[in-house]
Amino acid sequence: MSGLSQSPSIRLEITTFRDGPLAALGHNLRLSATVVPVNVSQGSIRVDIDCQSIGVLGAVSDQASDLKPLPRKHRREILKIIRERVLRTELHPKASFEGQIEGSWIIGQLRLLGRQQAVKLEVSHSQSGWHGQGRLKPSRWGIEPYSTFFGALRVRDDVLIECWVGDE
Repeated sequence: MSGLSQSPSIRLEITTFRDGPLAALGHNLRLSATVVPVNVSQGSIRVDIDCQSIGVLGAVSDQASDLKPLPRKHRREILKIIRERVLRTELHPKASFEGQIEGSWIIGQLRLLGRQQAVKLEVSHSQSGWHGQGRLKPSRWGIEPYSTFFGALRVRDDVLIECWVGDE
């Protein structure tokens, strides 16, 4: 991280995974959110995450690599559910993360929906910054996985978090 500017760009993406007997009817989703750097230095990071900025980038396969666009109507419906029922962004408009980089890991605390929990992301370094990724269980922050069709189609209590910090 030695080459980062005072205000590096930060990108955050979240991948959710479908589950249940009717999983084939749903989508694995790739979401994004605006991240505001509070303090990013050689070995530490502190950021705020604007939960109201959550956006749907598209649907992804089970390998979470290929991105397919979703119709505008579906994106609107998904965002409404995320903002109103899952993250309750009117009550909790932001989340925050504070952590330290320790070798190939970033270890810290994520505050979401008023709860703070430990998070550990694997980090790979490059000339212009770093990429972190890891899996989280939303239920640790009191988030009940969304379900429909009497639970036959639901979101798995396991999401992939990826962040990129660097100069663009």
